[in-house]
Amino acid sequence: MENKVLVKLLVPEIDEVFDLFLPINKKIGNVINLLVKAIGELSNNAFQGDNFTELINANTGEIYKINELLKNTNIRNNTKLVLLTNKNSWFIQLFFYLYFLDIRLDAFIFSIVEDFLMISVDRLLKLFITLFILEI
Repeated sequence: MENKVLVKLLVPEIDEVFDLFLPINKKIGNVINLLVKAIGELSNNAFQGDNFTELINANTGEIYKINELLKNTNIRNNTKLVLLTNKNSWFIQLFFYLYFLDIRLDAFIFSIVEDFLMISVDRLLKLFITLFILEI
């Protein structure tokens, strides 16, 4: 399929991973809207995006701009993406950067994570294990 790319989409808020085809001739903002609607339906509305939901490259931490066409990004077949609502994205981005800088986090930081994200550290750690150790 020349007009679509197959990506692996991680949605940490519902602890799910999806293999999806994305249209390359759509703007990232439109793709995000499609993903929010589809993931909401697939999860029985467990995932509810907002107007600030972001699409992030799982390998680089890059946040894609909503006005950019998907075909003009580095998203290709087998790209790993993360879909995050804005309430969690800034803190998870911080985790990406700390991971890439190889900074170790202690139990105090983990308790802060749970308080701010309202997502358990176990689920967050599972995300990072999925992303970086298993390299799905």
